[in-house]
Amino acid sequence: QALTLLPSLDRGVVVYEDSPLVKALEHGRVLVVDEFDKAPAEVVCILKSLLEDGEVILADGRRFVDSRRSRLRIEDFTQEEHLHIAHVHPDFRLIALAN
Repeated sequence: QALTLLPSLDRGVVVYEDSPLVKALEHGRVLVVDEFDKAPAEVVCILKSLLEDGEVILADGRRFVDSRRSRLRIEDFTQEEHLHIAHVHPDFRLIALAN
């Protein structure tokens, strides 16, 4: 969950904010992942799904879809599923560094 949501304190209350990954997906930023080869398996799976399949489902139910890579079309989703779909910004880039 830390890959997609980050806990923080706001006036003594724990709130969850989008992680750098989610912000990069939404706003078309470059995300640099250092030591990718040492990342936990669940992190690698999430990023692999995003890069290879063009989509990723977050723990909160949101689904990011990259229309350039995904085999799914927006028309394939139900009306309710549409509420949870976000598009990957076309300028989003991921750079994975490994030793």
